[in-house]
Amino acid sequence: MSGQAITSAIELWTAISDRAGLQERGYDADLLNDVKASLGVPQTDDLATALREESVENLLHAVLDALRPFSRMLSDLLALYEWVGATAADDPNLRITYDFDASAGDRYSFDLESFREHEERWVSATRLAADLSIGPGALWDLSRALGDIPTDKVDQAAEPSLRRLYKYGGTWPEQFPELPTSSDPAVRGVLAEVFEVASEVLAQSRAHSSGPQELMTRSREMDEGNDAGPTGRTLLGIHNDHWLAIIEERARNAVSYQWKDEQERADFIRGLEEALALIPRVEVSQQQLIDDVLDVLSLPVWGKRYELYSAWLLTLIVEALGRENCRFHVVGGVLSFSFRGSHLASIDTAAGQLELWAELRHPYATPIGKGRKRAVQPDYTVTRPPIGAATSAVLAVEAKQYARPSRKNFYGALVDYAGAHVSALVVLANYGPMAPSLLTSPPERCRAVGYVRPGHDAEVASFVGHIRTAVPPPPMPTASESAGVLRPTPRPNVGTGVVLHWSVGLDLDLHLVATDSGTTTNYLSLPDATAGDLVLLLNDDQAAQGVEIAWISEGAGPVEVWVHCYSGGDHFVDMDATVHICSPDGNSIDVPASQKLSGARWWLVGVVGIDGVWETLDRASGTGPRKRRDVTRPHH
Repeated sequence: MSGQAITSAIELWTAISDRAGLQERGYDADLLNDVKASLGVPQTDDLATALREESVENLLHAVLDALRPFSRMLSDLLALYEWVGATAADDPNLRITYDFDASAGDRYSFDLESFREHEERWVSATRLAADLSIGPGALWDLSRALGDIPTDKVDQAAEPSLRRLYKYGGTWPEQFPELPTSSDPAVRGVLAEVFEVASEVLAQSRAHSSGPQELMTRSREMDEGNDAGPTGRTLLGIHNDHWLAIIEERARNAVSYQWKDEQERADFIRGLEEALALIPRVEVSQQQLIDDVLDVLSLPVWGKRYELYSAWLLTLIVEALGRENCRFHVVGGVLSFSFRGSHLASIDTAAGQLELWAELRHPYATPIGKGRKRAVQPDYTVTRPPIGAATSAVLAVEAKQYARPSRKNFYGALVDYAGAHVSALVVLANYGPMAPSLLTSPPERCRAVGYVRPGHDAEVASFVGHIRTAVPPPPMPTASESAGVLRPTPRPNVGTGVVLHWSVGLDLDLHLVATDSGTTTNYLSLPDATAGDLVLLLNDDQAAQGVEIAWISEGAGPVEVWVHCYSGGDHFVDMDATVHICSPDGNSIDVPASQKLSGARWWLVGVVGIDGVWETLDRASGTGPRKRRDVTRPHH
């Protein structure tokens, strides 16, 4: 039907359903539910009936919103494939092959260039870009329409990654924070358009500079006659006063605000609509958008959408492990994912080299899950040698794509994988929701996470955190030939690794305090950190992904390990905060936040002694470590 005029929402949905081959009662029930939610249609109502009163424009926007997670998955996969092609293949045009089911001959093979083309078409078809050449005035009008929050309050109020970005500098985040949840469809709809504009501002900012500081440098260059162009001038005019942080915070305020009456709510929506109307979009007709969406739904990659969810989880696993610690195995220019088992990569850790496998089959005599016979086969396994021993695996990951969680199916998978791999943490990720009982009471050594997909940052952070808990931390960096550059190299059994992770998108920080000198190592130490530091923080999690990693060298102690709730909260337990200690002898200790921390903003987790021995303290504090020296540089 592409190219044929569509005049009703029912016609559009029929065309999309036919072109996409939607299984509305099966694998695509989640997409259907997302469309209903965007339109304000109750989940139990029939969509076709509701569409009789709906406009083509509203349905098109709802479908675009529902398809964006898939678009984001393609972008994440493309970034991983490009990195593997650049670092592990002789030919940068890497070929990727998936044998999803060898018995059925279900093989999907493509080269990097064709995948890049498909990804670009998907992103283009599902994105409504704003024209930022208009100058900063209309964007500030949009922020004012959202409400009023003084600029000088933004550093204390906005989402952590944006607050840190403007306050301390750094690089632009990869994406704008997810849209706050609202039970009001009209408010949610207009806020979604605001976030589309903010996302375009962020995308253009990333194209023009690495971060705010570079934009400020360009501002000085403009004063000397170097014109940054109309879009560049717009960006300079808004980032000087923290526009992205203000938009994000004002949107959160709007979602939680209690309207005095219906007139106030209507005035708010109308004010935003008027402000948005002053920001031109890149000219694309509604029919062109429809044609583009129907076109991308015909691409082969959409036909493999169920299988590619499992493929996308690999991008999160690699993120958790650190790309620089993974060496992918490309044979003859091909990265292969086979149902018969594929050795994807070798991983450098503080405890030695581990191996990342896809579809690694392992014997198990007594499986309880449906379809398993004397063996288990997780989607991904991280294991040490010898491959195949029951005690070798440290992690097993299984992907599910259920619109409604199947407790029996999920429970069977967790029990079987944990029974076969007796030393591994088993993590099950579902695209849709998770059975409540598996969230609160999973089998031993098992974790179950629902809504692991783009746009659900807290759930993604929880999944990534579980991966990092199971796998030993990266090798301790050593001094490289280039001064100040941190290059991980394998150095097992040297020092103590500290991994803090949490599941809620607030900001926690590691603080490592040398008790003899009072010297503190924290996020302020990062600009001057070098590989020779005895206490070394490897990262500050500004993107709210919930993980920070540090190393304490032998001989550095005693060093106290503190956690601070930087965002101003006092709910360590609700954030599922845990500190993972990897001691020099290779043993691991998990210290989860306990109820005794309720109401505290500081948590004294424990201390690494002068001999490297860990002692758990688990104490709450209102003021944090005792300050004997006002120093935030790592000690040597």
